[in-house]
Amino acid sequence: MESDTQPAPTSKTMLWAGHIMSVLPVLLLLFSGTMKLVKSAVVVEGFTHLGYPPIVLGVLVWGGLHLRDGRLRALLPWRT
Repeated sequence: MESDTQPAPTSKTMLWAGHIMSVLPVLLLLFSGTMKLVKSAVVVEGFTHLGYPPIVLGVLVWGGLHLRDGRLRALLPWRT
């Protein structure tokens, strides 16, 4: 059964913010993977010491998707 309601249109600002939020985790993971392949002692020690939690990446990815896709905003509204 299909719904007749249309999701709210996405503004250009929300679209760009969503793209930026989605690209940040990708860049972090690419940088992390590249540095782990290089295996520089300083880089390995830095990643071990800092250790960014996966929840931060998850929030950025889902936040970016939420800003870009009106259907997801309609499915998971922030306010009722």
